Amino acid sequence: MLSAPRREAVVAYVLWLPWLFGVGGLHRFYLGKHLSGFIYLFTWGLFGLGQVIDLLTIPGMTDSYNRKSGFSGIVNTNQVTVNIGEEIRQQLGAVAAAPAMPAIDKTPMQQLLQLAEDNNGILSSSKMALHLNMPPEKLKSLVNEALSLGYAEVTNDSNTGAVRYKFDV
Repeated sequence: MLSAPRREAVVAYVLWLPWLFGVGGLHRFYLGKHLSGFIYLFTWGLFGLGQVIDLLTIPGMTDSYNRKSGFSGIVNTNQVTVNIGEEIRQQLGAVAAAPAMPAIDKTPMQQLLQLAEDNNGILSSSKMALHLNMPPEKLKSLVNEALSLGYAEVTNDSNTGAVRYKFDV
């Protein structure tokens, strides 16, 4: 199955320019946004406001179009990839697995904030110790850092009075 050609932001910017002469929305047609392209065409780019906003958002619209069309962020123009289907790959003995992306390790603070987000922003000391798997001294230092940065505040559970840390996530 053939897909639409990859779109480039530079071309979209060039197609944005005719708006200065009264023809708005050509860049939207290029990026697959046909309905809004027609609207822009007949309203002078939403009275100019839409065109000005698009001037800032063309790179994102281009990336979005390319992702929807199956293009990755990096294109090697010297190589053509063909999707030949599972049966043929098995017959040829080829392994078509995509290379694994390297795992990006989160910092301890990012892990703490993620844990807080997963728990509606409220954590106890024991929950942090259980999930973050770090020595008590390091955990205490991390919580103090979160408090000093304003990421969290100390509160008490309304039922038990136990210490809780409320995170703004």
